[in-house]
Amino acid sequence: MMKKVLLISSQIIRGSVGATAAQFALQRLGLEVWSLPSIVLSNHHGHAHFAGARMKPAQLRPMLEALEFNDWLEEVDAVFTGFLPMPEHVAFAAEAVDLVRAAQPEALYLCDPAIGDDPKGLYVDRAAAETLRLELLPRADVLTPNRFELEWLTAKPVRNATEAIEAIRALQAAHPNGPKTIFATSVPKGQSKLLNMLSSPDGVWRTECDRLDDVPHGTGDLFAAFCLAELLGGAQAPQALGQATAAISILVQEGQGQEELPLVATQSKWSNGKAYSVKPEMVPA
Repeated sequence: MMKKVLLISSQIIRGSVGATAAQFALQRLGLEVWSLPSIVLSNHHGHAHFAGARMKPAQLRPMLEALEFNDWLEEVDAVFTGFLPMPEHVAFAAEAVDLVRAAQPEALYLCDPAIGDDPKGLYVDRAAAETLRLELLPRADVLTPNRFELEWLTAKPVRNATEAIEAIRALQAAHPNGPKTIFATSVPKGQSKLLNMLSSPDGVWRTECDRLDDVPHGTGDLFAAFCLAELLGGAQAPQALGQATAAISILVQEGQGQEELPLVATQSKWSNGKAYSVKPEMVPA
């Protein structure tokens, strides 16, 4: 039976970011996606002009309740949250996770804490980021922060692999009932390389990729989507790390210098898991 994902994030009319990108990737990888938009935008904020509107939780809640009253939430295999611009959106996401788990206790929750990035820093309301730390981290099974987000959430420096591991361990100590599996992306390794790192109950792993300039937006949304698709397909976390790294590498290399990631144009490459692989390296304890 096809796995089903409840996705709560940003909907973009033009471009491959947010729920728009994640939904296509998940569907292309064989998952059914039910998407609730936290915000609807013409395009991402990196362009000169953009327009849109935040969806009020008062508008989203009746839709969620309809799914509940139709007894459909028990079909959900995973909840995936991404861009949540205001505290009330975070509170709605927490409510959605609780409702899904009440109907389907085995449902996985992946939190992509889309609160900011280098070099601009926070791009959501600070209160939303604080609420996410308080309300969503304790609920998450899987967390997918980038370097900036891991540093912000833990108030610890993340300038290299050693500091990333220390920050991950601090986060897990602060939320002992929270995420047991954490994928941290874009961790620096010297001037020319980046690491994607994984902390799981089975150990710490990492993959390496080139640091490239002029990379389009959306890699974080898609990395989280690729990880989730692999996990729901039965892969172990290290395999998910390797496959997600490989898929993102394809998109980044082919999208370098373009306005948007060529998600649709490259789908035959990143959707064929047998055609690519990056072997994760286990990091000694």
